[in-house]
Amino acid sequence: MTEASVVGVFRTILIILFIYYVIKWLVRLFFPLLIKKYFGSPQNTSSDTDKEGDIKIVHRGKKPTGKDDNLGDYVDFEEVE
Repeated sequence: MTEASVVGVFRTILIILFIYYVIKWLVRLFFPLLIKKYFGSPQNTSSDTDKEGDIKIVHRGKKPTGKDDNLGDYVDFEEVE
């Protein structure tokens, strides 16, 4: 059996740390680009003339008026003891 030398263990630790920091640097460099490509830039739906803090009311259509007769039939029931 061979024994691990102190220099070999130290060299292995340095190689692992070097690989760790290289991968960390590459992730910090390319991860934002991948996220931006995957999700895309957010679409701003407001116009450029709107100022921050202004209130804008958007109407979503007409409200139903009156009674809706298509709700179904009413069934009268009796309690059984």
